[in-house]
Amino acid sequence: MASSLPARLFSCSTKSFNKTHFSSLLKWITYQRSWLCTSSLILQKSSNLLASNQQDPLQQSAAAADLSEQLAQLDDSVDNQIAQTESDSNAENPESQLATRKPKAADSQTGPTAVNDPVAHKFVNCMMYDGKKSLSRRIFNEALEMVKKSQIEKYGSNPDDSNIVMNPMKIFHGAIDNAKPIIGVQTIKRGGKSYQVPIPLKERRRYFLAIKWFITIARSGKENGMSKKLAKEFLNAYNNEGAVVKKKIELHKIAESNRAYAHYRWW
Repeated sequence: MASSLPARLFSCSTKSFNKTHFSSLLKWITYQRSWLCTSSLILQKSSNLLASNQQDPLQQSAAAADLSEQLAQLDDSVDNQIAQTESDSNAENPESQLATRKPKAADSQTGPTAVNDPVAHKFVNCMMYDGKKSLSRRIFNEALEMVKKSQIEKYGSNPDDSNIVMNPMKIFHGAIDNAKPIIGVQTIKRGGKSYQVPIPLKERRRYFLAIKWFITIARSGKENGMSKKLAKEFLNAYNNEGAVVKKKIELHKIAESNRAYAHYRWW
């Protein structure tokens, strides 16, 4: 234990070595010096005692056992004093324990935006092109701002309507939920022929298809501005309208028309 204190002190960086570390090091040196001085005196006394031939062997062995016990007690007392010094220094300055710890890295999803939602982060990542995530996040935020402005204008023209939703994130989640398909199809070959077998979709696949349709339709639109087209699709899908909802209905129709091949699904 006596060697653990300087190892921790010298392992810390120069910037984190503060006054508390210095005082602990001085106390440790003092205790080590006192231990060496006392132990050297005891060893000298022991050697002189054993070298003399005036005592019988029984007295010499008893004296040697007594000296070894004194050395063990001295070693334990020095270790206890060092442990007490460490606890006192940590109690006086709790920040000294954290001085040598490395800071935890920030989450990859952390960014300078008020929108902190897992579905929104997934949408931004899927819309990202050529590694330009900041541009994708800016387009998404602008689309939410346009949705908010549209709802404010709608409420201004009809303030008595209490069903107007003003939260753009609620509209975004409602649009995603309305665009998520329930069942899909998967191509399976049997006897040299390909069949579209209807299968239930997992939740992750449903989210992916809805996000993919939003991005594809917004990119293929004739209007200028990706954020403007996204805002339009969000509002349409929230009202169960628009091209994204049509894609979901078409996929359900394809699965319904191929229900006769459902027995080909073996998994």
